[in-house]
Amino acid sequence: MHSSLNGTNTLRSHVNVCLKKDTSKKTKTNIIEACTEFCALDGRAFDVTRGVGFQNLVKILVEVGQLASKSKLEVTDILPHPTTISKNISRFGSMDRNSYCYCSVALRYVTDDFQLFTFILGCFPYNAASHSAQHL
Repeated sequence: MHSSLNGTNTLRSHVNVCLKKDTSKKTKTNIIEACTEFCALDGRAFDVTRGVGFQNLVKILVEVGQLASKSKLEVTDILPHPTTISKNISRFGSMDRNSYCYCSVALRYVTDDFQLFTFILGCFPYNAASHSAQHL
């Protein structure tokens, strides 16, 4: 209730609660399952969802989904072809490639029917004078 003691705080609190869109439990469960499947099927590290690039991608996809909620939009219609991505990657080439060093750990498994599975366990940046084993 508004009074001279709380000023507009009551209204501000009410607006903040009304504007906050709570994600349903079912939606969160679906997202967890999709992220788990993404990591498992594509051999991605579990913390890929913490990456700025991945979060920017999800943000754009959510915005597109909000705009296209009335139409029948297929996922394959909005995702770029790998060749398109490789052509656009050159804008990241302006960064000094020699200043970035990474060490990746991957687990590879071959099934009895010769199917290869690759699991990225981690990719870690490091600063080292050399890429030799003694510096890693």
